[in-house]
Amino acid sequence: MWLTNRLGVGGQLQTYEPATLTEQFEDYAGILVFTLPKGFLRWEKKKSLSGAIYAANALFKKDVLHAVNGFDTDFMSGGDFDFCWRLQRAGYRLFFEPEAVVKHVHGTSLRGLVTQFFKYGVEQPRLLKKRPDGSSCIKLKTYLLSPYELRCHLPVRMLLTVDCCSLFAASLLMGVVSPLFLYVALFTFSLVLLGTFREALKVVKKSRKLKWLLLFSLFHLARNYSFTLGRVGGMRHRIVAMQQVPLAQAAQH
Repeated sequence: MWLTNRLGVGGQLQTYEPATLTEQFEDYAGILVFTLPKGFLRWEKKKSLSGAIYAANALFKKDVLHAVNGFDTDFMSGGDFDFCWRLQRAGYRLFFEPEAVVKHVHGTSLRGLVTQFFKYGVEQPRLLKKRPDGSSCIKLKTYLLSPYELRCHLPVRMLLTVDCCSLFAASLLMGVVSPLFLYVALFTFSLVLLGTFREALKVVKKSRKLKWLLLFSLFHLARNYSFTLGRVGGMRHRIVAMQQVPLAQAAQH
């Protein structure tokens, strides 16, 4: 009865008893912790990712799965968003129930964390292509202010992130060309350092362990750079794939 007008239902994700330092970081950082207000979901145009429930805690009617040809198994991650978007475009409704809770086991090692976020980054450009409105997303992350997202239509659909953490690394490398870039590197690094330090202080206060002042920053930088490198790799793969399509079509003629 409870699925009569709810053709898909999802619930909260919480952390399951973090033991290792990596699991504790993921818990403090809120990685794979997921909740929404109770009610039917709506896709929001102003957010790059919205209107979906995580497959780690979800239930769908079997006929609904078949109606939209199920999950796209080519996705290493993000396939649950693509699936939910296709359901909603087909006229189905999804419901979120906060009292349905799954405790998720995170990756236990730093290597696992880096690999996980690299995969997330690789899949983001392809997931963006599946967005219902077909727009590109430009995101600004300063680490001191809340991330700002801008939606626009470009000839090539893409996700651009102006990330001070990445700008610091790029400016540092460009310092070989001109010393002026070193000033940009210093400025962006200051923003990253202040923002990360502020978050680390919250973790220290919550855990009552001073070691997280350094550990949180190190884990955060490792996660951020692996995610950025994954996105760069994913965009490069998409560009190469787009170039190969006209060549394949030309070969057929």
